[in-house]
Amino acid sequence: MEKNYTDLLAALHIGGAHPGSLKQTKQMLDTVDLNKQSYVLDAGCGTGQTIAYVAQKYGCTVYGIDQHEEMIQKTRKRIAESPSPVKVFKGNIEELPFEENSFDMVLSESVTAFTQVRKALKEYRRVLKPNGTLMMNEMTKIGHLEPDEQAEFKAFYGFSGLLNQTEWEYHLATAGFKQVESRMIPANKEAPGEVYRIEKLDRAYNDMLMQHQFLTEKFASKLGACLYICHS
Repeated sequence: MEKNYTDLLAALHIGGAHPGSLKQTKQMLDTVDLNKQSYVLDAGCGTGQTIAYVAQKYGCTVYGIDQHEEMIQKTRKRIAESPSPVKVFKGNIEELPFEENSFDMVLSESVTAFTQVRKALKEYRRVLKPNGTLMMNEMTKIGHLEPDEQAEFKAFYGFSGLLNQTEWEYHLATAGFKQVESRMIPANKEAPGEVYRIEKLDRAYNDMLMQHQFLTEKFASKLGACLYICHS
């Protein structure tokens, strides 16, 4: 089976590939009121860095969902000794396996852009309790991209589309979210997550990592990240 960008992240055991990594996650969570009675969903939990932090910091019930088997295995290993209730599911965030009104907060960190956005946002809205909070750290188009540039970027990362800030806000409002707030996340030139151990990667992953770094530099002035906060 041909390897993709998500396989690369799993192979590198990246804890936080989203812009700003765990530092940005902590800053983001400092703006919301979580406690031991809260139910939190990490949509696209990756290797579990965020759900482990949320469980340890706030003592609340945390659910994670991801469709990548290796990510799920690494998440379960990471949270094995968590003192707080943590559950991890394999599944598609466009069809969340949870009841309506289940969560006080849904968190998505550089994940929704990889999905059919309208479907994912509707699912977030469905599983949130009334007045629940959605927080997203998502790739956002900040400059003009030619059609061939968009095609190059989407082909490598598997995006269904590239949205600017106004388009993200529109889709959030259309999905039924209220009080939509957004702000750009400062660019972070440091490598995300753990230090890359390139010498341990096979040739395919080495080539993929080099391509990722090339595209990141090539589109640095045209693609950024934005924090979106809204309520159900």
